[in-house]
Amino acid sequence: MAKSAASDTAQMAAKTFEYMQTIIQPGLSEIEFAGLFEAYARGIGHSAAIRVRHYQTEGYPWHVLSGKSGGLIGLLNSPASGEGTSAAFPVGAGPKKLCQGEPIMVDLGSVKNGYHLDETRMFAIGCMPAKAMKTCRVAMEIHNAIIEKAKPGISVGQLFEHSVRLAKSLGHETPYLGPPGHKVSFIGHGIGLELIEPYIMAQKRNHLLEAGMTFALEPKMVYENEFSAGVESVFLVTETGARLISKATVEVFVC
Repeated sequence: MAKSAASDTAQMAAKTFEYMQTIIQPGLSEIEFAGLFEAYARGIGHSAAIRVRHYQTEGYPWHVLSGKSGGLIGLLNSPASGEGTSAAFPVGAGPKKLCQGEPIMVDLGSVKNGYHLDETRMFAIGCMPAKAMKTCRVAMEIHNAIIEKAKPGISVGQLFEHSVRLAKSLGHETPYLGPPGHKVSFIGHGIGLELIEPYIMAQKRNHLLEAGMTFALEPKMVYENEFSAGVESVFLVTETGARLISKATVEVFVC
């Protein structure tokens, strides 16, 4: 990923997350809220054409999961799938209304001048429930620890296993990467000219990190029929370690 182009996309995405904080309110549906921030993003450079090559899969920027929507088991190969708008598109944001005092996960795919970012931040209106806030903090701790550990020569599988050990040590093994029986086996993926590129940061994968590689890292947790929580950022592997490309602050936004 060209550094300057990626930085431009990251700046655009950070502004979009900032805009979300000014418009989020109870009564908006998930898909309505998503439409508002996508319209804003298009005005500052988001091309909306998110490239994916998985068979019968579409890239979309409206993965907004509020409260129980985040705890639904669904079609998407992701810890949290969402309700979607209908049986014809049963993933992502749906008709559910945003409410005060519930966790709201926004997973934003954005692209500018052909370069993609994939980022997740947590929101709440008024207050974040204690259980959800603790889960968010654990996800952010895992996120920060993996970026600190990433460097050339370490395998994507080693990073995956390290994240699982951390989730267990922090008391969140059960919801980590999905509820029991529905867990995914990855915590991130390559990203650049497409939303998902090699290599997948997954269990038993031996591909080694090299300087110049870019990854979207997404440790997420799901309490079935309750909520989902997590964080996702894009980072660059450097000669000596890793650094964030994402510019959106890694925090929980309580509005």
